[in-house]
Amino acid sequence: LKMKVLILALLLAVALATTYKDDWIKVHRECQSDHVTHVPEEIFEKLRRKEKVDFPENFPLHAFCMLKKLDIQDDQGNPEKATIKKAVERTISDSAKVEEIVNHCSVAKETKEKTAMAIFKCLGKNHIDIGQL
Repeated sequence: LKMKVLILALLLAVALATTYKDDWIKVHRECQSDHVTHVPEEIFEKLRRKEKVDFPENFPLHAFCMLKKLDIQDDQGNPEKATIKKAVERTISDSAKVEEIVNHCSVAKETKEKTAMAIFKCLGKNHIDIGQL
């Protein structure tokens, strides 16, 4: 019975992880299809390889497009704390650490684009996967 529960839990985790990655890919394509938020793919390839990147001027617009469509920011650019919390809880089990990261990553900046960049940076620093990893 324990083995069946473990296998079921692993299958569920894989299914959920696939969904987040699928959502990320879908949203990325949507944001890339708009000339205003389109960013050359080589920028993302460098980011995945953890290379130094000179962000194009419109990168913050792309970041906001992504986070808005993933329900991590609302239309005005405010962080969606509940969605951020769900993302953090998928990676971190310690509830105190979850709250600390959520509070740190849910801070609105001067603009919705600056907020998006800060959220991405904060989640990345804390190794929180929203589909980008």
